Amino acid sequence: MPALSSTMIEGKIVSWVKSEGDVLSKGESVVVVESDKADMDVETFYDGILAAIVVGEGETAPVGAAIGILAETEDEIAEAKAKAASKSGASTPSAPPPAPAPAAAATPAPPKSTPAPAAPTVAEGPRKTVATPYAKKLAKQHKVDIESVVGTGPYGRITPEDIEAAAGLSPSKKNVGLAVVVETKPAAPAKAPAASAAPSSLPPPVPGSTVVPFTAMQAAVSKNMVESLSVPTFRVGYPVTTDALDALYEKVKPKGVTMTALLAKAAAMALAQHPVVNSSCKDGKSFTYNSNINIAVAVAINGGLITPVLQDADKLDLYLLSQKWKELVEKARAKQLQPQEYNSGTFTLSNLGMFGVDRFDAILPPGQGAIMAVGASKPTVVADADGFFSVKNKMLGIAFGRKRFPPTMASFRYPVHITYLIMVNVTADHRIIYGADLAAFLQTFSKIVENPESLTL
Repeated sequence: MPALSSTMIEGKIVSWVKSEGDVLSKGESVVVVESDKADMDVETFYDGILAAIVVGEGETAPVGAAIGILAETEDEIAEAKAKAASKSGASTPSAPPPAPAPAAAATPAPPKSTPAPAAPTVAEGPRKTVATPYAKKLAKQHKVDIESVVGTGPYGRITPEDIEAAAGLSPSKKNVGLAVVVETKPAAPAKAPAASAAPSSLPPPVPGSTVVPFTAMQAAVSKNMVESLSVPTFRVGYPVTTDALDALYEKVKPKGVTMTALLAKAAAMALAQHPVVNSSCKDGKSFTYNSNINIAVAVAINGGLITPVLQDADKLDLYLLSQKWKELVEKARAKQLQPQEYNSGTFTLSNLGMFGVDRFDAILPPGQGAIMAVGASKPTVVADADGFFSVKNKMLGIAFGRKRFPPTMASFRYPVHITYLIMVNVTADHRIIYGADLAAFLQTFSKIVENPESLTL
């Protein structure tokens, strides 16, 4: 099971593209895996035969676990099938061992006899010399007679460690790492009782309720949201006039430009002038000025939330940016985003304006310095330089000359000037971004939105 993202700890088999017995070529798609972000095709790195499928469709496996076995020749298929059966068999009874443990303590004789069959199993392995492809490669490199090496793998199979031992070499770090992975797999079931014991402290479910386990994506979102709690954040809100932006949108909308693309472009141009808002702090001891301005935009999809990334948004023209955004959304809804298309964001934009939400706060994603929450554009009456007025804030009275009218006086028939405003709220990492930094950034963003001609250049 490959790690398809930095946060992935397990994957689910969506479908097997190939079947047992199929001949595979290096680089060919073999299986579709659902990660915490997307469904992705997994390719084989070797030529060979798909001898056995260890993890079936709809089943999950931790990162690093075997999901299928590749045989180099047809002679190895039978051995591979037996190995796959032993793997699936070992995973099924792995839960019961804690229960028989008391019986083993009461009758010490059976435990001693249990390991006995294991020794003959290795001894009765394949009679011909069988080695992994990498082991054969090492044997040639170090001029080791592979026929004289005793294999320690399943059924006497010769492993890379056996060749290194025969050549008098210390095991490579790569092989040591693999050994650790194999050793940690049986340890996982041991933690199961502790995990299952935890729910006992929770209140019983409401009668008639249904418990639904997280999908891989929901589990990743949950993990990130909990991780974000460790970052000290603060929030700043800023009203932005959108009359000019709305007019521009009506002109470019027929060309496929969305309001999200306009806002992302404006944010990217403002970030270019305020690089500290585009920075990030990951270790709590230093921060990084990111050389690229990659705008991640939150998208709700069936069963979760994902943030496709508009890379180098400040350098792309508005129309190319809109086209790229449309492609990303389509791939996100089809769960076909590549890792670099959702994990490379340096600043996040979340827009709920299309739902009529006037304002909201967003949670800062781990590894980023700031996230912008944009509400809907609302008609608001304001006083201009010539004295035209209405109510901009119902909590404030209105000054007209030397006389101040309370909010209840707003119904007087004075000339009224209506403008459209959006409320922009930004959540930022206070370890690296301060109030003055965010205020200056929002002022620049407001000027770009209120004079949007530069967005089309």
